[in-house]
Amino acid sequence: PSLFISKGGSLSEEISSYSKLTMPTLIIWGDKDSTTPLSQGEYLAKIITHSEFKVMKNIGHMPPLEDSLEFNKIIIRFLKTLK
Repeated sequence: PSLFISKGGSLSEEISSYSKLTMPTLIIWGDKDSTTPLSQGEYLAKIITHSEFKVMKNIGHMPPLEDSLEFNKIIIRFLKTLK
């Protein structure tokens, strides 16, 4: 089954699903996110073994819309580290 779709519901709702990820993972969070608290991003970064956690300053819940230039720079830097 997919990480996000299963017969019993969304696997994204099961925290243990994230800890099973084995690929390099970039997590980008806005420090002013009032929809999904920063603590949730920090927790994801702890349980996803090969994750990199980047916090964007003065950004809310939609980093790609709020500061697309910086968001894209973060993604490009991350992709360049992959081999």
